[in-house]
Amino acid sequence: MGTEKRHSERRSSNLRLQVNYTDAYGNARFEFARARDLSETGCQVTLQFPIPPRTLVALAAPPRLHVSATTRYQRPTAKGYVTGLEFVGGFRLTANN
Repeated sequence: MGTEKRHSERRSSNLRLQVNYTDAYGNARFEFARARDLSETGCQVTLQFPIPPRTLVALAAPPRLHVSATTRYQRPTAKGYVTGLEFVGGFRLTANN
């Protein structure tokens, strides 16, 4: 059995998102990040601060994209925290979003 955990094919992206979340200390935060790795069911962004696993985040790319996601993983790097997010609420990214 392989280590691949992705539910759908990912593609390269440069979509700019506003990411809103509550950090490990209970502080409301928002950051702007690029979705570098995007699929129908989630994306990967690099954030400045760590987020606890399973944290609910709000993603926005005005004027059309507003969606919730949960933190699936985070990996510290020299440029921040590479963060995997999975869309929730039945949202699936399509060409119409």
